[in-house]
Amino acid sequence: VGDTFFHPHAPVSSLDHSQSEWLQQASDPAISRQIIALRHLQFHDHADSPQLQVIVDKLRSTERSVLLHAIAAAERIKTKNEDVVDELRMLLNHRDNEVRAKAICTLARFAALDETSIDVAARMLDDPQRFLAFSGLVALTSIDQLPDRVMPAVDRGLIRSLQTCDYDLVGMFSAGFHHWLDDPESHYRKLLQEENREYLDVALEVLESAQQ
Repeated sequence: VGDTFFHPHAPVSSLDHSQSEWLQQASDPAISRQIIALRHLQFHDHADSPQLQVIVDKLRSTERSVLLHAIAAAERIKTKNEDVVDELRMLLNHRDNEVRAKAICTLARFAALDETSIDVAARMLDDPQRFLAFSGLVALTSIDQLPDRVMPAVDRGLIRSLQTCDYDLVGMFSAGFHHWLDDPESHYRKLLQEENREYLDVALEVLESAQQ
């Protein structure tokens, strides 16, 4: 046996794996190995690919870190897969806020928001944690027609963003209103004219900028 100190073996890259090896590693008991495997999966269009089956399985994981990386991996899928969508919708009831936020954004990316998902997104707008409100707004701005039942939550979110001077969110709301309504300016004037008159000018300014 040679002296490996003076004649070291060439380093073997643990990341130089085939897809079949990554699939095998995704089932490794070690959480870290599962996560690395998830980051290296490549997806194809056919619905019965083993990579997609791994994602569906990992979206049911009880390990938070695995779950979050599975959602991130799902975002890389090129075409909407109904099994993945079903699992993502289930995660909207998850106790972890970050899991719910990432799941709703991924559903929006796939244009897969059903009525329940829309209601979840609307409730997120009322959450004091900004990243949840942001995620809910990202989801809602992905749909063409905003249901009347969620408009009050969107209005409250806009007013709250104006009150906290969060103009990034105000801009997102304004872009959304341009998307949802034929006459967003009239909506802003009606909403802010009385109780929140001090925010009307800046709101209209941001609304105009969002149209450009």
